[in-house]
Amino acid sequence: MNNHNKIKKILLLTVMGSLLLLGHASYLKNQREKRQKVNKVIEEAKQSLAVVEASPHQFRQIGTVTPGTHAKHDTAL
Repeated sequence: MNNHNKIKKILLLTVMGSLLLLGHASYLKNQREKRQKVNKVIEEAKQSLAVVEASPHQFRQIGTVTPGTHAKHDTAL
């Protein structure tokens, strides 16, 4: 009976260790995917900023009025 208990303990520790490693691997994969998404957003923002900086005359600040025109305000809600 003593060998039977040892086998049970070893099997239990093996299963628990496997689950721990699997959970940790899943966590690392999730973190890597999140980091890749953030890096993609940052890269797209840098590209957009480069486009705006290269041609600032094509973009005007929201809420500004071009000289010679009047600001239009929508008062109806």
